[in-house]
Amino acid sequence: CCAKAMEKGIDDVAFLMDAVDQLGEVLPIDRSRVYAFGVSNGAMLAHQLAAREPDRVAAIAAVSGNIGRRLPSGEADFQLVPPAGGVPVMIIHGSEDPRLPIQGRARDEGQPVDEGFGTLPVVEGARFWARANRCSQESAQPASYDNVSLIRWSGGGSGKPVLMYELAGWGHRWAGISPHTEADHTQGGGFETVEVIWEFFKAYRSAVAPGARSSDPDSLR
Repeated sequence: CCAKAMEKGIDDVAFLMDAVDQLGEVLPIDRSRVYAFGVSNGAMLAHQLAAREPDRVAAIAAVSGNIGRRLPSGEADFQLVPPAGGVPVMIIHGSEDPRLPIQGRARDEGQPVDEGFGTLPVVEGARFWARANRCSQESAQPASYDNVSLIRWSGGGSGKPVLMYELAGWGHRWAGISPHTEADHTQGGGFETVEVIWEFFKAYRSAVAPGARSSDPDSLR
């Protein structure tokens, strides 16, 4: 979706969908409940995945990432095409993220690409999906966690909302337990990212039938 994969023309989205198909040959995968979440660069990939495969992905969550990078001109370096029908989306971001600031930043041409790239405001990603999902309402709502705010986009009849959590004082890292870190709630207000994402995901299914193949077997690599 971005960085080296984008520069070298590597199709990560096709790889992920092929992986789902091949795993489906040996595991009883429910094709209507394929979800994706990513952190940082992986969050950008989750956005790409949902935009390109909206019928196969039931919902996504983007953590400490955004919808794209920004060129010195201020324009995005790649553009997502809003998918017909949309996808339920959750965005989780720290207010003090130094690498991908929540308010975005212009590219610093004096820095290497991997260090000085510009980024789009995180809320632009949320509003991109709100438009794709035909949401008609934007409202601040209680988040049930200390130092955490929530904006929800809903309405419009699609039944596919967009949620954006902002964790006050939080940087470019995972809140709560992860495979790589111990639980850290000193700033996250008890926010368990895994639990919050799963509570969101489990309410949604894609249009793909639970046991159906979602692509031609001859397309597998």
